[in-house]
Amino acid sequence: MRLLFVIMILQTLALHAYSQTRPSDDPDTVRRVERAADLANKVVDALQTGMENSKISCFADCAGDTQSPPSCSDAYKSLYSKPDVHINISLGYTDFAGDILDSRGDFVRAEDHIRRQVWEQRLMQDCPPGVEGTCGFIPDPDDGDHYTKDVTGPDGRPHTIHVHLASSSSDYYDTNNRTPDRKPKKPCTYLNADVAARTSAAQYAQSCEAAKNFYNGLSGSDVVIYAGHARLGGGPDFAPPIQKPNSLLTDESAYANRALENRMLSALRGNTTPPKLVGIFACNAGDHFSDEIREATSGKTGVVSAIGYTEPEIVFAQAYAMLDSVLAFRCENEFDQETNLLKNVNRHPRVVGQGVRRDGFIGYAAPRAPSLPTGAKRNETPLVPQKAIHPAGPAAPTGKKTQSSGAVK
Repeated sequence: MRLLFVIMILQTLALHAYSQTRPSDDPDTVRRVERAADLANKVVDALQTGMENSKISCFADCAGDTQSPPSCSDAYKSLYSKPDVHINISLGYTDFAGDILDSRGDFVRAEDHIRRQVWEQRLMQDCPPGVEGTCGFIPDPDDGDHYTKDVTGPDGRPHTIHVHLASSSSDYYDTNNRTPDRKPKKPCTYLNADVAARTSAAQYAQSCEAAKNFYNGLSGSDVVIYAGHARLGGGPDFAPPIQKPNSLLTDESAYANRALENRMLSALRGNTTPPKLVGIFACNAGDHFSDEIREATSGKTGVVSAIGYTEPEIVFAQAYAMLDSVLAFRCENEFDQETNLLKNVNRHPRVVGQGVRRDGFIGYAAPRAPSLPTGAKRNETPLVPQKAIHPAGPAAPTGKKTQSSGAVK
């Protein structure tokens, strides 16, 4: 009984601490943000190392190659049928629960805006000689979400690629984002009506920008990528999740009506020229969304989606791999190989992934891996050396329980 009483007191104190806003510029927070960015970079570095080790390049199996399969050439020529190619990338609100009780009493953090910064750096990095991919983009001085790059398409003609990038979280601490304030909020038609009442003004505006980027992409872009939470099929979601009363846990019942998914499918059904390719990277995204998107677009849109339980860092890297494959004109085998390089990485507590499936877009549809029961793991050998993605980090103090709820469910 005494132990139960102590646990209840600790939970009460933690909930009280969680209900208070947190400064985001103190040294402790800065270190956490740097650590999150470092992990995101390490995972993408591991992806690129795997590409080098696997000899993946656009030269061996490229849509511009006269020996590439006709279906692949046709897919990329269709994608590059206009002088301008638009790619919209929206990082969903990625709330992550860390230690159950840490030195600050914080439970949940939002890290998608940190990964967005990593993505920006990768877009703007110099391209190695003779290599096309996620590099060489120029930021738009008048639009911080817009990056461009001039390329020669598979048709041999010049094209400009436009990447529109947006993230959902305003602040590193979820409690700051979900604490309403008295600042004015401009109504946003891209979000459900309840979001305004349960977020800060800054968070509401940021969620609106991310959602706007996603839905505008569905109605007018060539490629759309979402990386974030699936909300058990109730996503994609760009706002802090609805929580159970007096709890930090997401209220799964609030997403049972699949209102956010229906909004996405309605946008696709209302578009006579839907995106050529949509990527959805979240837990069990293939089971939740792939067939529905294909049906909504009458098979016109190819879908690349994550399989099974997937951690935020892997979701980020899978989306990155998809973009890189599209920009390098990769065909079936190499497209599937790159997007699955981090498949079955499950030996690190914060780096877990089960792979990616592809339905349509180029040639055949990649074979689907069977779904796994909750908590199950595939017993296969990872393609990427495990040591490449293991950042050194302090171990949890003895006796402190940790909560591994970072998977993008």
